[in-house]
Amino acid sequence: LGHFRKWSVGETLARISETDTIRAFLVGTTTGVLLDLIFVFIYIAVLLMLSVPLTLIILVALPIQVLIYVCFGPFLRRRLRVQFDAGAAHQTQMVENISGIAAVKALSAENKMLQRLDDTLQASLNASYRVGLLNIWNDKLLLIVQKAITISIIYFGAHLVFAGELTLGELIAFHLVAEKVTGPIQNFARLWEGWQEIRVSRQRLGDIVNTPVEPFNSLPKLPGNIKSILEFRDVDFAYIPSVPIINQFNFTAEPNTLTLIVGPSGIGKSTFGRLASGIEFPNSGEVMLGGENIAQYEPHDVRTKISYVPQEPYLFSGTLRENLTLGDDSATDKVIERALRISAAESLVSQLPFGLNTDVGERGAALSGGQRQRVAIARALVRTPKVIILDEPTSALDGASQRRMAAELQALKQKVTLIIITHNPEIFENPDQIVDFEAFG
Repeated sequence: LGHFRKWSVGETLARISETDTIRAFLVGTTTGVLLDLIFVFIYIAVLLMLSVPLTLIILVALPIQVLIYVCFGPFLRRRLRVQFDAGAAHQTQMVENISGIAAVKALSAENKMLQRLDDTLQASLNASYRVGLLNIWNDKLLLIVQKAITISIIYFGAHLVFAGELTLGELIAFHLVAEKVTGPIQNFARLWEGWQEIRVSRQRLGDIVNTPVEPFNSLPKLPGNIKSILEFRDVDFAYIPSVPIINQFNFTAEPNTLTLIVGPSGIGKSTFGRLASGIEFPNSGEVMLGGENIAQYEPHDVRTKISYVPQEPYLFSGTLRENLTLGDDSATDKVIERALRISAAESLVSQLPFGLNTDVGERGAALSGGQRQRVAIARALVRTPKVIILDEPTSALDGASQRRMAAELQALKQKVTLIIITHNPEIFENPDQIVDFEAFG
């Protein structure tokens, strides 16, 4: 998750979109370069046969053009980086405005958010203008050199004609062939500009491509008969090195028990859930399942056996059934019905027009907050894990639903190791242990 903490959604999407820039460069700009290069040598050979002195004018001018490219390159790359960052900031603002549109309207903040969007758009347009302006100056300097070449050819060519060293027809032919060299040179100029852009695109795309991936296929799976004992041994964790979240945390949850995790907000309770399921890894110490260090096993298998349901559940576009079986396509209707019953979501299915085949919309927009939470809990139960960690599972429910779900969840501990993160421990009867996280923050 470190990558997604470092860059926002908009910045990540902007980096991914750089593949289009690279593809356009490889397919379009570079296609005719080899052919242009061949023809440049052919044209120069013809020019040498017509007049060596006049050809030297062109050959002397070529290093000047190369020097212009070299001088403009660093400035262009710098402005391209600014352009990319400004574009990414604008895309991030758009994503935030769209994703948080309900909050924007609730706060009557449309004008303020539109102003932010306008500011990022203006910054992006200004950065693009500065890149375009530099390209124009580059092109104009090259054009001046090319016009100087043409004038020099006519001037010195006329002297050669008057001296009898060159006929008028040869001068005209030389001029026409020299003009043919201009086309490939202009193509090289576009290639150079494109290459500067590609260097920036490669760097930005490399931020994603070079991000270490989880070792899904290189690590073994956990033993099938592993015991459902979850342990934390001397665990330290911090998102920022100078701000520790968890210090020297030791913890054990035995099979068929209910553990309540309590403590004030921001103390690291949700971080505990991510560490336990292998979504995050401790800076030091070990997280164990059945005596095995989960960091040494295949992440998908670990998360199948240790299921974590965050406080803010996320549903995906598609039907309710597709969301429930997202982690296990082989789940039968019997398993789904059991999961729905335990999560107090049976009545929800009966209320939907098409039952399990009802489309829940983007992010579960067709369901209420409480309904989404119950579906997320049911989705975790479908996978029949050995350990279930629920983060505030009753926070979006009313009093009656809270008590019903608490009773259902407590019955669940007979089959799994159950850990519940809660601010409302009194609704759970006779938990096996209560861990106050304030002692470890």
